[in-house]
Amino acid sequence: METAKGIRIGIDTGGTFTDLIAIDERETTNLHKVPSTPENPEKAVITGIMELLSKISRTPEDVVQIIHGSTVGVNALLQGDYPETALITTQGFADVIEIGRQRRPFLYSLGAQPLLTLLPQKNRFEIEERLDSKGKEIVPLSLKTISSIKEQIKDRKIKSVAICLLFSFLNPKHEQLVKKELEDLDIHISLSSEVAPVIREYERTVTTVVNALVTPVLQKYLSKLENELKELGFKSKLQIMKSNTGVATLSEIKNRAVNSLLGGLAGGVMAGTASARSENLNHVITFDIGGTSCDVSTIEEKNPSLKDHFEIGGYKVMSPSVEVETIGAGGGSIAKIEEGLLLVGPESQGADPGPACYNLGGTKATVTDANLTLGILDPENFAGQEKGLNVKRSREVIEKIADQVELSLLDTARGIRKILNNNMAHAIRKLTIERGRDPRNYVLIPFGGAGPVHAIDIAVELNIPKVAIPPYPGIWSAMGLLDSETKIDFMQTILLECKKENEASINDIFASLKDKALDQLISDNLNVDMAIFGYQASIQYEGQGYSLQLPLEIEELNLIDLRKEFDKTHQKRYQWNDEQREVKIVDLWITVSLSQEKVPEQKLDRGNQNPPKTALIGKREVYLDDGDVETCTVYDRKYLLADNKVSGPAIIQQMDSTSYIPSGVYAEVTETGYLMINTEPLLSESNERRN
Repeated sequence: METAKGIRIGIDTGGTFTDLIAIDERETTNLHKVPSTPENPEKAVITGIMELLSKISRTPEDVVQIIHGSTVGVNALLQGDYPETALITTQGFADVIEIGRQRRPFLYSLGAQPLLTLLPQKNRFEIEERLDSKGKEIVPLSLKTISSIKEQIKDRKIKSVAICLLFSFLNPKHEQLVKKELEDLDIHISLSSEVAPVIREYERTVTTVVNALVTPVLQKYLSKLENELKELGFKSKLQIMKSNTGVATLSEIKNRAVNSLLGGLAGGVMAGTASARSENLNHVITFDIGGTSCDVSTIEEKNPSLKDHFEIGGYKVMSPSVEVETIGAGGGSIAKIEEGLLLVGPESQGADPGPACYNLGGTKATVTDANLTLGILDPENFAGQEKGLNVKRSREVIEKIADQVELSLLDTARGIRKILNNNMAHAIRKLTIERGRDPRNYVLIPFGGAGPVHAIDIAVELNIPKVAIPPYPGIWSAMGLLDSETKIDFMQTILLECKKENEASINDIFASLKDKALDQLISDNLNVDMAIFGYQASIQYEGQGYSLQLPLEIEELNLIDLRKEFDKTHQKRYQWNDEQREVKIVDLWITVSLSQEKVPEQKLDRGNQNPPKTALIGKREVYLDDGDVETCTVYDRKYLLADNKVSGPAIIQQMDSTSYIPSGVYAEVTETGYLMINTEPLLSESNERRN
């Protein structure tokens, strides 16, 4: 789908900064950052857009596309900041959402706490009705019960309702009847047969309830943002990034907000995918460190790793998503002492008041304060902000920690940095080693404002041989938004054996799903002729509690070959398979996408190995882990040329981030502006010390 000529804007809202990127019709890229405004997130978005347009002397009428990766929905869910919500379910199943799978996340912990319930018991209603496991009615729907529930919804001022009835994924008739009875109320209604028509009543209930919780919040936010943009003269439609790396229209998200909860993370993954393709990297670990969190994902064969679900707050949500591991670790992560131990995160100072060095009232030591104290960050050149950082305040708050652990100021700052590095390395291990991936076969792509600050230390810790720092790491997730395309997913449970006689049934179901996808395209006024369809199946051995997703070619569907591919993939992922065991296809999954223009690559002028004098800023002392002081050469990245080599110890500064290059390695600038660092010399030294 060719985008109209004009300015395209990507907006990524983080916990500390809201990042913006604009690309005009001449393929010129412009970047901007503003502090996030968590209490009124639309304020930072509007401020950022208008400041960016002013900077490039353009007007709202020049903008043809705005894609937004929002954290409003996920923040509302994690903070419990959502309207009064109710669940209507089949009689006898109101407590499924609380009972869950009876799995203990910390098996041997005597102090493990249960998950917080998404809904109080008083807001969980049971209704007389029942379908069997084939979707046939065995107990008719009781209209009398609906009438009673309706009165309670009015009395309790409930604003959103999740309807999840047993086996509705096979037959949605009863759910639709309940919705019809409630339609005269001024409430949002989520049906499990529309939100997550898949097997497993617990996961389906969770997903429907989560959608009911966050959709009104996101509806309110997006409506307000959309109206403010219209008042300012913007003609372009606002689009939202989804968890599946696709872009959605507002009409979809205003009904199924659950699909956008990880949209901000997906933007980073898409940026990493663009990096992999640009630099011809088959296997990549994306490593996004912002102010509040660290998000890790993988790119396999230059394509993002996707799943049919994601977990948030301990709950499993059945919505297509990037495969990502997130921890509370970032520049704003708070350092504290608990039981005599120095800990970092997961709590963060966020944007307000931010780290102590921001001079906005922060009184707690953070990772940013530690990096500033160690000399890695430049107090006069940070995240494009006009006000410099206050080194004195950073030292003061770290001194308070140092006194408690009886260490020097610098040792404490180094300890804060090292603990954060260990936490982030653990997140990468969970996504790689624990899932059968060897980090030694991957390239690390760090981004986010703090990614390049910590990247090489993390790579050495995990024996990752190469680091590739993208041109605009601090804005990279926002860039990924503009590299995404409209994408719609539909899923359906089938529970069929992976045998040749079921091929016709699978084709029939895919045809039905395709019709639904086409209807959605037409409803959203999208170009049906440009639609590209992709097909997947969730497959597992008989009796397994988990499944693998494999792509399908439905024009030449061959379930015998699919079975062989499943055995092969299972062996690769889990180091075992069972070719004699029955295999079942659990879910079918169709994705329709509309391609659009990709972000153009910016080619640098060529130089030689020596960086030009214009790139040299000066020298700065950095205090290392071993207690030594290292004098780093400081460069301005915007003046570096292709083929330049920056030898460590060095610091490369730019508007949106800082890259730290230690002694023993060098960064080579590629034609497309990446900093490629071969960490092999440091890996050898590290392994010798370990031995």
